[in-house]
Amino acid sequence: MTTKLDFLAEHPIFSDLYDDELLALNQLAKEYAFEPNGVIAYQRDIADRMYIVRDGRLYAKEVDEQGIVRNANTRQYGPKEFFGAQWLFEVGTHPATVTGTDRGRVIVIKGEDFRQFLLAYPQAIQRLEPVLDQEAEWYGGLPPDVWEIAAKLPLVERRRHIGPIRLLPDEIIEYYSRRSSIFLLEKLLWPVLGLVLLPMLAYFLIPDDNLALRVLRLLGIFLPILLFGTLIVLRLLDWRNDYFVVTNKHISHREFQLRTFRTQLNKVPITQVQSVTVERPSLTANLFNIGSVRITTASNVGTIVFDGIDNPSEVEEVLNDLRRRVQAMDVAVAQTNMRQSVTSHFQLGSSMQPVDEDDDMFADED
Repeated sequence: MTTKLDFLAEHPIFSDLYDDELLALNQLAKEYAFEPNGVIAYQRDIADRMYIVRDGRLYAKEVDEQGIVRNANTRQYGPKEFFGAQWLFEVGTHPATVTGTDRGRVIVIKGEDFRQFLLAYPQAIQRLEPVLDQEAEWYGGLPPDVWEIAAKLPLVERRRHIGPIRLLPDEIIEYYSRRSSIFLLEKLLWPVLGLVLLPMLAYFLIPDDNLALRVLRLLGIFLPILLFGTLIVLRLLDWRNDYFVVTNKHISHREFQLRTFRTQLNKVPITQVQSVTVERPSLTANLFNIGSVRITTASNVGTIVFDGIDNPSEVEEVLNDLRRRVQAMDVAVAQTNMRQSVTSHFQLGSSMQPVDEDDDMFADED
């Protein structure tokens, strides 16, 4: 006889968790029984939880817009196999409809509950890091592709904010950058030349024949050093405190105002992004792949410009991908809500029934 706790403790993903962490995970993991042909998940519905087969077998099939099953995208899940680990960290949409091929049980872990678990046990994430063999094949912890998503979360990086930009526990950083170092060098070129050349000119051109000329020479040396040195420090401070952030929920532009020593922060939800265009205004920009990304939004902020950044096409690709995901999520939300409304209206029973572990101990089949 084995319990849900024992099953989780033996599962490759969770086997390295400590006892107290396993107990907490066991509390939030729910077990359900399913019947043959019972639907576990519907294609294109919201996906916000992980599924682990405890017994029986599940069958996933993807249907195209013409209702034809894509055989290349069908697969089966047996005991201890799982799907949706990435949805522990980021909400998505189901790529296929999953049904039971025979009677069995499945363990379900909601992503929101799991992220709260990681907040309560922050050290646990270290024990979920992928474990690979000599051939770099996964055999423990989170699969590498899922870990790439998890590693972007602020709760994993122990980072709750970037400057004044506070991140949500489930907010994934998709893009983060300051302005290009080439942009910084252009801003520093003339101050550096002034810092070097003017003191040299003062030293070589102003004689020190008397006290007045010596004082003038010293002023000619140290005043440019002071003025241009201060300007260099200020421009470095300005560059270091300006940055651009794109998460799965927001775009943010933080601009440090050098004249007033104040910070302006524009933050807009991804759902309000309307268009994205890339601009490379000069030969230098094209040569060094530097440019600006102009983001038109439906918010009061209007247009946000990420200017002077390296590889601006990367931002465009990230934002366009996020917009596609937002559109897919809108469809998933509408479909899920409609399905729930129909189920509630006609009082249709669920194809998965909760299992009470206190009343029913599960026996593994040898």
